[in-house]
Amino acid sequence: MANESNPRDLKQKTIKGIFWSYLSFVGGKGLTFVTTIVLARLLLPEQFGVIGYCLIAIQYLDILNSAGINDSLIARRDKLEEAANAAFVANIILGLFSFGLAWVLAPSVAVFFKTPEIVPVLRVLGLSLPISGLGLVPDALLRRQLEFRKILIPDVTRNFMKGLTSIVCAMFGLGVWSLVWGQIAGVFTGSVLAWYLAGWKPTWRFDPESTRAITRYGFHIVLIEIAGAFRNNVDYLLVGRILGPAALGYYTMSFRIPELLIRSLNNVIGSVSLPTLAVAQSDK
Repeated sequence: MANESNPRDLKQKTIKGIFWSYLSFVGGKGLTFVTTIVLARLLLPEQFGVIGYCLIAIQYLDILNSAGINDSLIARRDKLEEAANAAFVANIILGLFSFGLAWVLAPSVAVFFKTPEIVPVLRVLGLSLPISGLGLVPDALLRRQLEFRKILIPDVTRNFMKGLTSIVCAMFGLGVWSLVWGQIAGVFTGSVLAWYLAGWKPTWRFDPESTRAITRYGFHIVLIEIAGAFRNNVDYLLVGRILGPAALGYYTMSFRIPELLIRSLNNVIGSVSLPTLAVAQSDK
């Protein structure tokens, strides 16, 4: 990281980061789109609707699961090892807590959407929360170093494994469970690859100030992301609650194309801007 304060070097890293991040986004979404087309011929719209209900709940729980700690780690410039260790322990605790919440809240989510099938599906899908939590620190460290070329590998492979597992399971007649096992397989693959590429190992070095700092930073991120998640999901909530799982299934599949085209640039710029500005924060 010796050259990270060099403006020219930072500019080059940022441009390359945008390129690789955009390639990762398009590649991942492209695989998701192709998978959706194939699964649309193997599964019923109602089954897409059930998993759609569960993913809405999982998205809110995932905000708690990460708690903004990865963003805090990206922005941190000193005592990185201590902060990374604290973040890793926090991710384990939050992952298990989020999984417990998914298990407990599943019946209430089923009542809200008037779909009893949600209960077992959401409880099993909740396993993805602690699994993804284990990969948050390595992923954050890669982003902190603007290693978006490396991040491309777990991002695309995650979507590939998710799609492949879902299609194979659907061909064997597992129905909505094919989407569940596909999601878990994709998250597991992404976490494993992030660990391998980051080359990071936790240690027993901790610092109270670093722990408090990442916690305070993460708390504000959680509040912002909850508000953003509600804004992004209010249409899904209304469609699912009022029109039922079949309508939500059609709506979810139809949303893939505009999501790929409209959100791509915004997501790419956002993913690169935080680590870039974090590097430059001490250069007045």
